[in-house]
Amino acid sequence: MDPAEITKKLQLIQSALSKLLTTQDEKIARYVKKVSDMELVAEDLMKYSEDLRIELEATRKECQDLQKAHQEQLKQLESEAKKSAALTIFQSKIQMYEEAKAEGFEDKSWDVRKWKGVVAKLGGQAEVPEAKGEKMEEVEAYKVDEDLEDEAAGGEGEKE
Repeated sequence: MDPAEITKKLQLIQSALSKLLTTQDEKIARYVKKVSDMELVAEDLMKYSEDLRIELEATRKECQDLQKAHQEQLKQLESEAKKSAALTIFQSKIQMYEEAKAEGFEDKSWDVRKWKGVVAKLGGQAEVPEAKGEKMEEVEAYKVDEDLEDEAAGGEGEKE
């Protein structure tokens, strides 16, 4: 082989190699750019994920607070319903006593002063008779609880 041919073939090989290296360098540069872009996307996703986690925790706390407030409202409504029911029962007892008394029937076992005391304590309207110089403060008052419900239902109930 002639040295000119060898040089020409070497130049062709060198040119092909140069094109191949340039192509490979371009591919590597594109892959590096893609990886860099993917890292940015991953970083953004991590930030977004953290923001969502923080928002989720805040929403959970808000939900717990709302549930607690709802439970407190339910307890308050239940307490008010018990008070209202007890008040109605004792006012009805007093009214039945007054009607029975007007017809000349009176039972000594009826503790009307206690009933009126409970009504007064619950904020209802019932005049308490002042017998033997007793004052309103001396009338027994009862707390609104299971004992009062028992009393309203005809049981014994406990005093404070």
